[in-house]
Amino acid sequence: MATSTTTALERRPPRLVYSEILSFAYDTFRSNKVRFALTALGMVIGTASLILVVTIGMTGKQYVLNQIRAIGTSTRVSPSRVPARCSDPANGSSTIMVPKASMRRS
Repeated sequence: MATSTTTALERRPPRLVYSEILSFAYDTFRSNKVRFALTALGMVIGTASLILVVTIGMTGKQYVLNQIRAIGTSTRVSPSRVPARCSDPANGSSTIMVPKASMRRS
């Protein structure tokens, strides 16, 4: 039974030769043009959809924050027995009347 001792240099993976990698990629591209085009198209569509979703989310958040700011600090919410309604905001202060049942915590 022979024991073999290997050094750390023998166990390392082989160095990458960039010219071989580029040559292989070019040959693969030449032989699979449709596959390459579909992959590139998928990457473009995926990136565009990700950007679109993030933009819509940020715009929606900003819209909601602007709506909350538009209510202002002069708005008062008070429980009432009548259905929800808003008084005339022309006097500078508005009151939102909310039924008592919806004010209770679950």
